[in-house]
Amino acid sequence: SIIGSTIRLLLLAITLLMLTSLVKAESFMSIQPGHRLSDVKSKYPNALFEEQKPAWLQPYQRLVEITGSGIDGVVAITLKHEADSLKELLRLLSLRQTSGFPLTRDEQWALRAWPAELEALRSNPPADPWEVDDIRWSPPHPISVKQAVARYGEPDEDKVDELFRRRLHWKQRGIT
Repeated sequence: SIIGSTIRLLLLAITLLMLTSLVKAESFMSIQPGHRLSDVKSKYPNALFEEQKPAWLQPYQRLVEITGSGIDGVVAITLKHEADSLKELLRLLSLRQTSGFPLTRDEQWALRAWPAELEALRSNPPADPWEVDDIRWSPPHPISVKQAVARYGEPDEDKVDELFRRRLHWKQRGIT
C-alpha cells in the first residue's frame, strides 16, 4: 500500500541519516563529532553558547550556536543525547521489523547488540550525555557565488530552494 511504502521509506531515511551521522560531520575549529558539549565548552571558555529551539529538532537533539571573540561568524553544533537517540533508533528498527519489512544484516545485528548498549548507558550514564552530531559554520557576512566558485571550484549541485534561495553544494568538501 502507499501508506506502508511511505512509512518504510521514511523509516529507512531516518535510520540511514542517524546511522551515517557519525561520519557526516567534519572537524571544525577542533570540534569533532562525538565530542561532548562539556569538551567544546572547555575548549572555548569565553565563548557564548546560545541554545536554539528550531521546530525541526527531535526530542533527543539540541542545537547550540557558538559566538564570541576570535570566532568569525557563528558555529552551530547539533547535539544528540546518547541514550535517547539510541533508544529512538531501536524503536524505529523494531517498528520496521514488526511491520514485516526485511532488515539488513547490520539492522539485525543492531537489534541484538544495541539493547545491551542502551542498558549500559542507563546503568552508568556519562557525566555529559550530549555529544556533537553535526557542525556548521555561518560566515559573518555573505560570500558571493563568484568567491565560492573561485575558492572551491565548480559546485556539484547548483539549485534554488523552496524559498527561492540559491544553494550550492560541494559534496566532497561537505560545503553548502
